[in-house]
Amino acid sequence: TDIDQKFIMVQPKFYAQTKGSFTVTVKDGDKVVATQTVPAHDGTSVVLPIKKPKLWSPSSPFLYDVVYEVKDSQGKITDVVNSYVGMRKIHVEGNKVYLNNEPFYQRLVLDQGFYPDGIYTASCLGELEADIDRSMAMGFNGARLHQKVFEPLFLSLCDKKGYIVWG
Repeated sequence: TDIDQKFIMVQPKFYAQTKGSFTVTVKDGDKVVATQTVPAHDGTSVVLPIKKPKLWSPSSPFLYDVVYEVKDSQGKITDVVNSYVGMRKIHVEGNKVYLNNEPFYQRLVLDQGFYPDGIYTASCLGELEADIDRSMAMGFNGARLHQKVFEPLFLSLCDKKGYIVWG
């Protein structure tokens, strides 16, 4: 995402060349805020202007829904992926971290992802979610993830809850 220029860019990678098309649709609930169709070829970039972007932050963890579709040359859908994206920007200037061009104080807990019942694997989704909720209840706005690669499901929950993670 590029919040300064107000767009989302997608650079797809295809495993087989096709004579079809690739469509990306960005939605805010049921409302389509951007859509673009391009030939389904490697090296193609899809730029989706977002007129009034809703920015993701811990206080407002807004996520756009994104639908990716590949169609064959007859227009038949051959593949669909549903995902999401948060429009955000993190950068450093001097000795300060900025989120969405505003100074952002990080209060991070060191998280090693240890679970009594599964060692480094949570026994259920609720356990992953409770881990985030406990940290947020203690006043942390994120975590420095340590010692393992965390589950994509955990990272998705962080996006949805507004929890910053560094790994």
